[in-house]
Amino acid sequence: MGYYFDAKNTRKVVSDNFNTVRELFRLSTPKLTDLAQPITKIPYSKFRRLMGGERDISVEELNTLYELLAVPPTTFMFPWSIPMPTGRTGLFAKGEKQVANPIFDSIGTPVFPYEISGKENWLPAQLICRALTSSEILFALKGFRGTSRLLYFEDMLQEMALRHAKELFPINQYKAAFRALYDRYPAQEDGSLLISDVADYLTYFGHALLEYMRKEATLNLYQQLVKASKESMFMRCYGDRAFSSAFQLWMYDDNPLDTLFQLVGYAGVPPFDSLVRISKPLGKENELLTMTAKDSSNGSTLCSVTIPFSYQKWFSGTMPTTVTISGLQGKTPESNINEIVIWEGEIYEELYDKESRNPPYRRFPYLYPVLTTPK
Repeated sequence: MGYYFDAKNTRKVVSDNFNTVRELFRLSTPKLTDLAQPITKIPYSKFRRLMGGERDISVEELNTLYELLAVPPTTFMFPWSIPMPTGRTGLFAKGEKQVANPIFDSIGTPVFPYEISGKENWLPAQLICRALTSSEILFALKGFRGTSRLLYFEDMLQEMALRHAKELFPINQYKAAFRALYDRYPAQEDGSLLISDVADYLTYFGHALLEYMRKEATLNLYQQLVKASKESMFMRCYGDRAFSSAFQLWMYDDNPLDTLFQLVGYAGVPPFDSLVRISKPLGKENELLTMTAKDSSNGSTLCSVTIPFSYQKWFSGTMPTTVTISGLQGKTPESNINEIVIWEGEIYEELYDKESRNPPYRRFPYLYPVLTTPK
């Protein structure tokens, strides 16, 4: 324990960490006292003495600061830098050098409880948790002072937001599905498609369609969290710079081919109608996307393919709580079918608005996630 923490300087370590955290949030001690009152009645005098290193921090105060600021107790308790281990030779043999405290990497980052934060605070809280449990970031913060420290922390939070956006949506998998469709069925000079195997075509088209639906559902989730965060403590301190560009990574496609406009073409060009059915079988883990090709002239079914997918795995990254499909809300299975239909219809009509000159973006609202509040 002594390697990570000097018991003689317990109060000084806690006081230094406490004052740095206050500075990062631009909070005076009276202001912090006021904000903490709805959680715990901690008087100003206790925070003042804690600021001056005159007393130990209590469990009650650690819990209150975690709930209010999303700063885990370990961030206050352990030093953000420690002396270089003894017995080294060479460059660091003389004089005491400070290094990042590895205990933070060993402990890791807790997932901030959604029950505490609610939708409006969860994403900022999670980013702060990540930043202030990183040994590298804490060590760097220890070396900065004043405005430089604040700017560095803001930059790190922006980086955390970008990293979270990358984890939330697998952009490479998305691009691969579209590229597979383009390579398998390239457009001819006249814009037509050479389709000899309708089932094979529906399979490739269905996988690309599913990836686009996943992107729209994930983007909606991120927008829900960012929109709700406008009133959070983080937003009041730093504005929205950390969020403004994070989801741009996959909100707009890098390649013009990787867009909904291409899906419109692949839905409208073939000499048959493509019908889509999205359903949830009762008692089953996965959802189903069923693609059916019907002859445009007489309506007869040419073939049908079914692609299973896991809606929950769309959101398998760090999440605040469980999600449900908005299209399932208020629906019950038909008496003769052991599944709930989320949506079904002709996919070209769904993708393309005939009253508009250009195909608009459609957001598949029946696949938007609904965040479940734990009881």
